[in-house]
Amino acid sequence: MKSTILVAFDESEPSTLALRTAVSAVLHSPKRDELQLVVTSVVEPPTPITLFNGFATGEVVATAEVQQMAHQRHLQVVNAVVQRAVDAVKAMAPEVDVSGSAHVGHVAEYLVGVVNDTMPLCVFIGTHGRKGVERFVLGSVAEALFRESKVPVIAIRANPDENANETRLSSFERIMIAYDGSEVCCQVPREVAQLASFLNPKELVLFCVREPFTETTGGPLTDAKACDFEQTEELLGDAERNLEQHFSGKVSHRIWEAPTNTASAIVEHAGNYSALAVGTHGRRGISRLFMGSVAERVVRSVPPGFPVIVINARYSSQSKRE
Repeated sequence: MKSTILVAFDESEPSTLALRTAVSAVLHSPKRDELQLVVTSVVEPPTPITLFNGFATGEVVATAEVQQMAHQRHLQVVNAVVQRAVDAVKAMAPEVDVSGSAHVGHVAEYLVGVVNDTMPLCVFIGTHGRKGVERFVLGSVAEALFRESKVPVIAIRANPDENANETRLSSFERIMIAYDGSEVCCQVPREVAQLASFLNPKELVLFCVREPFTETTGGPLTDAKACDFEQTEELLGDAERNLEQHFSGKVSHRIWEAPTNTASAIVEHAGNYSALAVGTHGRRGISRLFMGSVAERVVRSVPPGFPVIVINARYSSQSKRE
């Protein structure tokens, strides 16, 4: 049975870029013949239809038959979207095993359900990288996946200039793993090592940001007041040796003394790598609103087209696969 790579797709520029990145990753994977790409699209359900009956009570809710007809029309539309994507992949990369999956439902909720029911190796999704008020008003399907997905989510931020998105297809040759010794980050290296058979990186780099001038809320390695440089070096060395047990390529680590915050430092150095992996608490509700997430800030700030692998700490590798 083949392993599944799921791509969330809606014909937008971000989702198209995510699909192209996923196809490229499968094409260059040594496990290509063992992988199936599944293009998945979800469309919002039709709004309840109200009919006017002037001879009786005025407005009446449409019959179940009318609602079902509306549902079917939506399903036909989303099926057409998926089929166009599948046809495009077959034309572009006939070696890739690709299929489609179309659904009608509330997009974020339904997509999370599909992901957690089918448990693919990972999910590719595009994002606009919205910030500020627009982000909180409009929300983001990608951020819903960051909070709820039980599998790694590979987010690709699109360039506002659509023509620029044609200039870069991402590779995963050298992956930077944001690491601070916290429970959130300790799961990330193992998850990335498990994805290595698909993504085929040559090097994994544990990247630790220390904030020497501020009190931090990150892991024990990030606070220079609680852990000196030698201790940080020693603990990172332990993490590096542990990662070497699960990954056959090159493993190294780097410590960066940052006068800025952790997210800014990670973004600043991301350009030296092919991709970035970060952990997230999967916060929801008011705690997310006030505390935010380094992972979400990084996804919104990295260069367009740069892949960010987001791993939810609430779902460990062991519990996911038992």
